[in-house]
Amino acid sequence: MKQEIYNKVSKNIEQYILQYLDERDDCYLCENEDRIIEKYINEICNEEKQKMKSCTEKETEAYRKLMGIDNNGEKQTYKQVCQELNKHNVKQLVFNANRKLMSTIYKEILLEDKVKLIQLNYQYIENKGMILPENIKIDDLSSIIYYEYKFLENSGIKTIKDLIEYPKKEIYNIILNIKTKRKSNKGTIAIELINAIHILGFVFKDEEGYEEQQKYFEKLRAMIENPSKIYYNDEDISLKKEIYSRKYLIEHLDKLLKQQKYLTIKPQEIELEIGITKEKIIKTETKIRTRNK
Repeated sequence: MKQEIYNKVSKNIEQYILQYLDERDDCYLCENEDRIIEKYINEICNEEKQKMKSCTEKETEAYRKLMGIDNNGEKQTYKQVCQELNKHNVKQLVFNANRKLMSTIYKEILLEDKVKLIQLNYQYIENKGMILPENIKIDDLSSIIYYEYKFLENSGIKTIKDLIEYPKKEIYNIILNIKTKRKSNKGTIAIELINAIHILGFVFKDEEGYEEQQKYFEKLRAMIENPSKIYYNDEDISLKKEIYSRKYLIEHLDKLLKQQKYLTIKPQEIELEIGITKEKIIKTETKIRTRNK
């Protein structure tokens, strides 16, 4: 798709979704409208996908034509799309597609926010960060897998490192067969757990990039254990700088937390800086962890 058409279609989608959100009495949706619009644009404009998430091919076709993808980016009317597709139920097709997409995207941003909360609430001390998969315990994901995390712990899966050493399909089946208080929706929980691991930047044993990921982690462990070791290539030097940057941020965060504990002056300013520092740590760690991708 040409950039000019993409820009026009994106604008059409934005206007359409904003109108839809205005009609919804949901503060969470309104607060996250930029994220929702971006996800809609990515889904609708990705013509390599025959079907948008949760939608049928007919719903996808009708929605994309309405947004003007094959009309030089000019938004069409329902009547025009009906005539072009020789269908009388275009409005219903678009309504269904919109409902399904919104439901799927809503769940996606909820999961992303759960993962972000896990990251923000994590105790950032030097030997317990979120760079390596062994640093993240399974019980840190309890907001996602609820009852099931205890079973995983008892089965020897105590960290993300243990989890990703299984094929993705096997983890799905393990969650599905756990006997807990949960009577239904275990498949959904399993999928959310797998998606959360991907959001955190890790892949499972049966996924593309796993071997490269494991080799990179071995290199990273060696560098963390002995940061003074000499590395000659530019990539290793850059990685070492990022590790030192993370170490500085953690030390700074530790000082802020101590100030927050003992000072009563300007507590809001300290709290704000703590939040900013945690965000910087997350970005640095994500950059370090995903360098091999």
